[in-house]
Formats: sequence, structure tokens, C-alpha cells
Amino acid sequence: MESPAEWWGDYLPAIRRWEALTGQAAPPPTEVGPRGGRRLAAPFAEWLMGLPHQFVTGVDGLSRSQQLKILGNGVVWQQAFHAYAYLMTTHIPEEAVADE
Repeated sequence: MESPAEWWGDYLPAIRRWEALTGQAAPPPTEVGPRGGRRLAAPFAEWLMGLPHQFVTGVDGLSRSQQLKILGNGVVWQQAFHAYAYLMTTHIPEEAVADE
């Protein structure tokens, strides 16, 4: 399942890789705002973070603004996993550890 190629321009290779890794087609990146202009679509931000479909956007009662705030303050769990794994295997010199 893939999103339309014409949405992505130069970003198409990266989008295709992420679609393959997540197993989900990318949702539309923008939506029509209240005054007719284009604005970021919350489901796209959610997809970029690798979250399950409607993990945030499917919560009843949240406005688009609240959804984007939650997503913006969230952690991309895949990055956090690799950061912790790296830190857990990194040797810390004894002189860098404070004496108690």
C-alpha cells in the first residue's frame, strides 16, 4: 500500500522507505484549513512519528491543535530506543563519575 507519488516530490524515496518500514501508506501531508489554505494534517505527523494509526488522532474530544501539541511534545520511540541502547553500551570513564 503506497500513497500517491505526486504528493512527495524530492521526498518520495524517504516516504517509500518509511511506508515499507511501518507497513502503512502515508496519509495526506496537508489538509484544507478553515480559511481555505493548506495546513499540516495531524495524521501525517502521527504517521511520521511511527505511531499506530489513530494513536493520538483517534482520541475523542481532542482538537487538531491539541493533537499537534501532543505529537510535538512526544518522543519518536524508535529514536529513543536506539539512544538508550547506545547509552547502555557506552563505557563511561571512572573519572567522569562523581564521587559520593
